[in-house]
Amino acid sequence: MDQFLPFSRPAIGDEEIAAVEKVLRSGWITTGPQNQQLENDFCSTFGCKHAIAVSSATAGMHITLMALGIGPGDEVITPSQTWVSTLNMIELLGATPVMIDVDRDTLMVSAADVEAAITPNTKAIVPVHYAGAPLQMDALRAVAERHRLPLIEDAAHAVGTRYNGEWVGARGTAIFSFHAIKNVTCAEGGLIATDDDALADRLRCLKFHGLAVD
Repeated sequence: MDQFLPFSRPAIGDEEIAAVEKVLRSGWITTGPQNQQLENDFCSTFGCKHAIAVSSATAGMHITLMALGIGPGDEVITPSQTWVSTLNMIELLGATPVMIDVDRDTLMVSAADVEAAITPNTKAIVPVHYAGAPLQMDALRAVAERHRLPLIEDAAHAVGTRYNGEWVGARGTAIFSFHAIKNVTCAEGGLIATDDDALADRLRCLKFHGLAVD
């Protein structure tokens, strides 16, 4: 076979190329004003209170779990249908991923199955919005609130997804991906959206080793 078949060809046009060139010619090629513009635009478009741009959704998951104090002896509930990086970040912090089966029709977890997996060692729930479709967030939020557990939405597939008329990321904490095969891409990159002021402060500190990014 002499022709490459792309898994998912990104749609990149002259406008994107010009924007990248502008950044490269500016001499400020990391963080900086364009990074801030992305965060501001994400908040204004999707209604989130805070947006923290990171190098990848994996990095976003890492620092979010770290900011929540997840560590050895803790359990984090997540679906069996997910990208391996979620499990890797849980393991990296010394915690144990507890994988639960997904519904055969939605390919996402149900609130009932999440609740059944909760133990005294459970410290967080990480459900996954799949293929642009939203989780049943009302039921999942009710479970998290009932057990006083943080709910971290893996929204890598869910930029621009709505649930009951509300953008994913407008409430709670959600992590998005801008990887090459996602519906919105900048080759690599990720973003954490949260309405938790204290968590946002910790995330901004952790994302760059405690240094101010600008």
